[in-house]
Amino acid sequence: MAASGEREMDMSDRGTETDRQDMRMSFPGAAPTAGTSTGASRKAQAGNGGTRNRMDILARTVETDVIPRLVMARRNAGRPRVTGPASNVCNVEDVAELARLVLVSDETAAPSFVEGLNERGLPMESIYVELFADTARRLGALWDDDDISFTHVTTGVWRLQQMLHQFRGTFLAEAPRRETGLRILLAPAIGSQHSLGTAMVGEFFRREGWSVHTALITSNTDLADIVRAEWFDVIGFSLGDTTRLDDLRATIHTGRRASRNLQIGIMVGGPAFAQDPSHAGYVGADAVAVDGRDAPRLIEEVLKLSAHSG
Repeated sequence: MAASGEREMDMSDRGTETDRQDMRMSFPGAAPTAGTSTGASRKAQAGNGGTRNRMDILARTVETDVIPRLVMARRNAGRPRVTGPASNVCNVEDVAELARLVLVSDETAAPSFVEGLNERGLPMESIYVELFADTARRLGALWDDDDISFTHVTTGVWRLQQMLHQFRGTFLAEAPRRETGLRILLAPAIGSQHSLGTAMVGEFFRREGWSVHTALITSNTDLADIVRAEWFDVIGFSLGDTTRLDDLRATIHTGRRASRNLQIGIMVGGPAFAQDPSHAGYVGADAVAVDGRDAPRLIEEVLKLSAHSG
């Protein structure tokens, strides 16, 4: 079984063209952040007439309640959240400086810079969702322009993910924390190169009182072993490349069949779904993540609706 944590990269500085495409797909939008929209659940396609009727009710409820929130989240996704004076807003100069600092040999330089931004009034939430995500996209753009190597991108993104852990305490303290008793397993889809987006979404679930478990799965058997051994309310997958939709569909099917929780919820996110949320239905997911700040509450709504319908 694959261990939790970041898989070691074993590739050349430039990477393959497939790697290059996957990296470009990984940075166009803010890290999968979750307003949620329901996809066509596997449960809606199987079972007796009573089950279908209950799922029809769930689908209509989600269509009139949850999906409109998704539309608004997508419309607002590209707009900065300005809630204070200019010193509280992430700007392009900050992004450029952090992109430079995550590549220097001094590993304390980037965290010190981020700490200074937080002290001047920039909320850690904005640092996570805007600064870190924009910095990752900038690294991808620099690589695409041949200004830095693939190894540089890998190092820079790894340092961004390390800072998610380093500043977790500050991030969690910015909002009241509650306990839900819910457990989520988060994993990049098989073949994904980096898990920054997955790690970032995990921080928002932690802040909302979820028990968060992460894994790097290298096969469907890995996933089956995990969900067979432990109870999870939700599995969340991040996917950057639409060419892997069929693979993710097979993974989700395996996860549902192996899960100890027969009603397990499946959430998907990442650039592959930000571009076209309808892909969630194709892969068999129950919800698609658009904005990580709203993901926990909205997936909870989907779970509640599902429970009431069943």
